[in-house]
Amino acid sequence: MEIKTSVKYIMPVLEKDIFESHKLIEIRDFLLPYKDKILTIRVGANDLMSELRIRRECGNTVYDIAPIKMIISNIINFFKPYGFNISGAVYECFDKNHLHTLKREVELDVQNGIFSKTIIHPSQIDIIQKCYQINSSDFISAKKILDKNAKAVFQTDNRMNEISVHTNWAKEIIERSKIYGIRS
Repeated sequence: MEIKTSVKYIMPVLEKDIFESHKLIEIRDFLLPYKDKILTIRVGANDLMSELRIRRECGNTVYDIAPIKMIISNIINFFKPYGFNISGAVYECFDKNHLHTLKREVELDVQNGIFSKTIIHPSQIDIIQKCYQINSSDFISAKKILDKNAKAVFQTDNRMNEISVHTNWAKEIIERSKIYGIRS
């Protein structure tokens, strides 16, 4: 039996000519009508560094390279509020001595709202998947925030939760927990 589908998805890669904010806005506005067909916007950081004639050392995260950090910030600011998922930059080093830097980079990706990463070596899979797991404290907070009977503002684990500002975060936490699970 052959299954046919007419649904096609795309993954635009931002890898050149995006050093000026207006270029990113033009790209975003062009992509908006196709948003439901876009799985993620991929950051081509190595290509961007190539245009700048730089290459990062294996001990540095992409966030340690100032111009690339600024571009990634702009991508997040111009695309994420419009509902686009952003995929983190490839980490090109994969020997065991540099996996701690990969872990740090993925943690920074997650903290900055980036979710997904292109993996170039099997040694990177477990590290990235563990970083995407939800800690139990965040999971509990997210469940409470999404509870229809929750107070407008309340605390869990000595941390303020406010329904009006934390609901989007809570929804994303619950979705990630379904895919990657919860770590204790």
